Amino acid sequence: DASNRLPTSVEDQVRQAAVSLQRASADGYHRHSIRLLLPLIGATDLDDWPGGARQMMEAAYPLVQDILRTCATSRENKELAFNQVLLDASDGVYAILTQAAEATDDKCTILLPTADTVKSQIRESLEQQVGEQRDLILVNPQWKRRSDFSSSNGGLGFLFGGGNSNEKESDTQYIENTYSPTFS
Repeated sequence: DASNRLPTSVEDQVRQAAVSLQRASADGYHRHSIRLLLPLIGATDLDDWPGGARQMMEAAYPLVQDILRTCATSRENKELAFNQVLLDASDGVYAILTQAAEATDDKCTILLPTADTVKSQIRESLEQQVGEQRDLILVNPQWKRRSDFSSSNGGLGFLFGGGNSNEKESDTQYIENTYSPTFS
């Protein structure tokens, strides 16, 4: 399977990520986490990303657009409108809202989300706006531990299949690790 190997080019990575998202969606998963290898922009000898998250965002945005276009093209839904929304100015976190000809094919992609952004934005507004049958995609999340989202730390255990018996059933949706261009 071509999606189980390291990509050989940027285009190959775009294709692999799109195929992985399509397969997961077809299997009924609509909450995704993908990791992308970003092309370096302005790297120095001391720092690959001297501009931090904002610079990473500049590298990720065109890749994400290409992935979303590839997903749409394969579904014969070629017309897409992209809307970029700033979610967190301090961390440079953006959402890309994709509007397709069919509302069921709309997607919401969040670039470089932090744990705080997820807690404040996804939980309070984006989850409801996207709905259960549309894709919500986190790209290169900026956290290290799933425990950052446990019910005891603010109640986002639902993202990773956690949660407790007191949480609503809808809170048990979780983020599927849909694509990562590395071997596990």
